[in-house]
Amino acid sequence: MSIINYMELLHQGFEESFLKKNKELLVIFYLFEEGLSHCDYKVLKAHLWKFPENDLRIIRDDWNTIAKMVDEGRAHELSERYTLYLGAARKGAGHGKDMRKQPHSTDPAPQRAFSLKQTYVNKMWNTPRDVECFIKDLTQWSDEMSFEDVVLKRFEPFEEMYCEDIEKMLNAEELNRGSKAYHAHLARRMMGVKGKKIEEFENANVYMKTMRLQKNGMPKEDMVFPYFDYRELVQTDWEGSEIYEYLNRRFFFPIFRIDGDRTYFERAMFWSISKNDLDEVERVWNETVRRVNAGRVDLPAIRESAVAHVRPHGRDSKDVIPMPNGTTAVKKAFWLNRRFIANQIGSHLR
Repeated sequence: MSIINYMELLHQGFEESFLKKNKELLVIFYLFEEGLSHCDYKVLKAHLWKFPENDLRIIRDDWNTIAKMVDEGRAHELSERYTLYLGAARKGAGHGKDMRKQPHSTDPAPQRAFSLKQTYVNKMWNTPRDVECFIKDLTQWSDEMSFEDVVLKRFEPFEEMYCEDIEKMLNAEELNRGSKAYHAHLARRMMGVKGKKIEEFENANVYMKTMRLQKNGMPKEDMVFPYFDYRELVQTDWEGSEIYEYLNRRFFFPIFRIDGDRTYFERAMFWSISKNDLDEVERVWNETVRRVNAGRVDLPAIRESAVAHVRPHGRDSKDVIPMPNGTTAVKKAFWLNRRFIANQIGSHLR
């Protein structure tokens, strides 16, 4: 939407650097067709867009997050996974050709521009009907609180409460405790949402993942992502990979702890993977690509990385898909190690 001038950003402020130019937008959606010139694209929809007050407050929070990283000399670490609606997207040729100076650091930073995330643009195109808004009353949202602060505050009254007591408090005793999605359903009820989709999370591409910790603080299981297609895997670069896309987002963890045959709610947290840990996942991904290209099925195991590994993620040993060399192999997926997740949660809860 506009190039981020790292050296002037803090002096300009939110109004001058973003809102002045983007307060009201003429948004035109067109149908892209390979081989056609821009003049021949079919226009599907055009309308004036003014940001709703709820959205604008989240966008301002995002701007403050970006500005804080620039002020700390960390513009070279900017990533869309740290914000909700407003991103800092790479802009230019890349490969080190578009580097800019930043304040308070001698490290050059890749050129970036303010951008609305794709999931937010989806809302501009057509807001889905099966979502429910979390913030229903702006009076609950003080100027000193970010959107994430509001979410976390909603969970505070339930801390250290057993699930059955939370059910009674919320009149949610009809929830099926035997369901695999039970804790996710309960967490949404704690937020005051009955449906499966939370509008603000959908707009921001926030992934809610309930965590069940054992008494020792270890998650009950590793964190799995969808299985990958071996042939697509070797034809994609890292930043175009599905695992990079999944990890380059904000996560929300409602955390429950197992206590014998009961479970209680401990706390909730937002989380984004750090650059160093993402670099380690990239190393595991590159090694996976190398082995798949060589026709190997012994992909990086949990002992080979403190962060991530690859292992089967199919129904059974007969659930196979094609390899690039024409053979077949069991469906596999990338997993974040549960010990890694435990460390991330533990450092936050301390």
